[in-house]
Amino acid sequence: MKLKTLAMTLGVAATLCAPLQLSLAADEAADSMKPTAAEKAFMKKAADGGMTEVEMGQVAAEKGGSDAVKDFGNQMVKDHGKINDNLKELAGKMNVTLPASVSAKHKAMIEKMSGMSGAAFDNAYVPAMVK
Repeated sequence: MKLKTLAMTLGVAATLCAPLQLSLAADEAADSMKPTAAEKAFMKKAADGGMTEVEMGQVAAEKGGSDAVKDFGNQMVKDHGKINDNLKELAGKMNVTLPASVSAKHKAMIEKMSGMSGAAFDNAYVPAMVK
């Protein structure tokens, strides 16, 4: 069941990343575009979420009880780290300032999860990644 949940989580993560990848394909046009308020807000929210995924992935790789959770955490760091870099590049071209660190809400979640380890961590991490 855990592997099924992890597989589903990976699918959701890939689906959520697709719009960002499509927007990055059009980065040539970004040089001449002025982002709307909604686009700026989306980019800032995506940056916060992406940084959170990286930090949570690092915690999972360290504190996870199963190899599947540790591997998933490492994959999240790799995938979201790359997407975050692409988003930073696009934001720079569009003159959008992204947050430098995760929001207080996400920081609290990371700190809470950092206090767990093993099976307790796995049982909290997997559902949190599906949300």
